Amino acid sequence: MDGIERFKGPGGRYYQLWVQRDLFGSLVIMRAWGGHRTGRGGFKALAMGSEVECEKMLRRIRARRHSRGYMAV
Repeated sequence: MDGIERFKGPGGRYYQLWVQRDLFGSLVIMRAWGGHRTGRGGFKALAMGSEVECEKMLRRIRARRHSRGYMAV
């Protein structure tokens, strides 16, 4: 859970994933995505209840990105 994970997708798409703590000490999964040739993109924060839950969700997100053609860079 250290640093930003970056993924490169089909058609110039990108996806970033990282974990940080909020002001109350809870783990939060941060996600950002978009396209290099378009202005479209987004950002989402997802609060997690525990480290185990956080790791489980990170595995799900990575698997989903992989199934959609994204490669880790």
